[in-house]
Amino acid sequence: MTIQASKSVSSPLRAGVRALSQTLAQIQAQTLAQTLALALFLATVAGCRQGDPAGLDLSFSSYAQTPVVLTEFRVNDVVLMPGERLVQGLADLNRPHENAGVSVWTMRLDGDGEILFEASWVELLSHRAYHAEIAVPVRQLQRNALDHVEMMPVFGPGGLLVIASDPMPQTGTEAELHDAGQICAERQPEKDRDYTKDPTALPMLKEILDFDRPVGRGGGGGCNQGEPVR
Repeated sequence: MTIQASKSVSSPLRAGVRALSQTLAQIQAQTLAQTLALALFLATVAGCRQGDPAGLDLSFSSYAQTPVVLTEFRVNDVVLMPGERLVQGLADLNRPHENAGVSVWTMRLDGDGEILFEASWVELLSHRAYHAEIAVPVRQLQRNALDHVEMMPVFGPGGLLVIASDPMPQTGTEAELHDAGQICAERQPEKDRDYTKDPTALPMLKEILDFDRPVGRGGGGGCNQGEPVR
């Protein structure tokens, strides 16, 4: 009787142990699958970040004393900014905290290659026209969480064009700056224009003309200093 009772008790126990073992095995299999999926995802993300960017985040700024009218801007021969666009910034005073507004563009970029930037502009206060082309290695540009490269063309005095790509500040006082490239633009006197004659010609033109500009580095840095207005 005792032996039969022992068998009747141990049989359900063994069944419970088997069920528990199967459950644990299923959990382990699911955990392994999730771990492998996560590892594959991280490897894919890492591969993307080391390879081709997914797009371009673009903003514009200028030195405090040199606002410009941007008349054309191209990236790899693609016109991104047709027409006329006013650019007034404080890049010589306020980088990397400059808030110039960002345009997001999805385009194919070679992570090991270069980006060709081409810009035409007129300095608002001197009326001088300039044109510049500059190639910047993609690896010189910062990348954000979306795997987009970030860059900000900065227009300085005398035709200075700086391609800025500053790391994101972690604190309010951090000021790590990174210039991916810069160039002194070619003068185009035949395209000089005085936009100040008609303050209503462009949106926000009057406000920018009336802006009380702080004194920055505009008087001491740039290209072709001292060139007469033509």
